[in-house]
Amino acid sequence: MTRWWRFKTSSKSTRIQPTSQTLNYWLGQLNYNKGRKDDAAFYFASVVKNYPKSPKAPDAMFKVGVIMQDKGDTAKAKAVYQQVINKFPGTDGAKQAQKRLNALG
Repeated sequence: MTRWWRFKTSSKSTRIQPTSQTLNYWLGQLNYNKGRKDDAAFYFASVVKNYPKSPKAPDAMFKVGVIMQDKGDTAKAKAVYQQVINKFPGTDGAKQAQKRLNALG
């Protein structure tokens, strides 16, 4: 951790920082891959809430729906998928959400 802190606090002109939206998106993905779905949903939802115009927002919202579906909450999953379609029409996230909605019936 000490090395990371030194890197983080070193000259601002030489460090590279991911945007918060990208960081939260990938923290969501990491937690999802590790099976920590509640944590993943938190990070994905934070992208949508705090950065609604982010290119990551449609996919992040879609993944919240996937998590709801994984947890067996079909009603919430359907509602989230419909939100993705309504808020982000024409995006890959909306297309994937439509496929999931169609499959759920």
